[in-house]
Amino acid sequence: MFSSKKVQMIEEKVETIRFIIGALRKEVEEQNEQMRKNIQNISNCIKELKDHFLAFKESKAAKQIDRECERVKESTFNLNKEIMDFKLLKGRLYEKLVEQISMEIKDKLFKQLDQIKTDIKIYNEVKENIKKLKAELDMLKEEITQFRKIVKEKDFELTGYVNKITQMDQEKLRLMQQVKTLQKLVAAERRKQR
Repeated sequence: MFSSKKVQMIEEKVETIRFIIGALRKEVEEQNEQMRKNIQNISNCIKELKDHFLAFKESKAAKQIDRECERVKESTFNLNKEIMDFKLLKGRLYEKLVEQISMEIKDKLFKQLDQIKTDIKIYNEVKENIKKLKAELDMLKEEITQFRKIVKEKDFELTGYVNKITQMDQEKLRLMQQVKTLQKLVAAERRKQR
């Protein structure tokens, strides 16, 4: 249905898209890992701050730690929000990519189907013309055969009939030449379809 070249092109595009998806997936995993490390670091900082808070509960350092804890909480909240936004973005990108690939493949398939329909129509028209020409050739052949029988049975002047036979043979040759031309066209159309 499709030429191997077009199928190969589609397969190459799909492979390229798979490679891009793999690269995106790897990048997302790396960023997720980095975010996990950042969260762990923040968690460790919070723990340290709590430890210091207990030790310096009554001092100015405790108030500073409270402010730092609030900043850490705010940073953690913002980081979690960024992670969620990133996950949503990743999902949307994947869906968009799949949708775009599907649309491109559908478009190419429909174009190929339209071309095949056109080629089939042309092929059927050429086939009909060949059938008509063959029928005409068969009729001409039959007429020539009958004419030759008449010439043999009757003893007429042969020169007049020879001219008619020559004309009919020339017509036959012309029609045969047209048949050959049409056969070449059919062969060319078949090669195009491959």
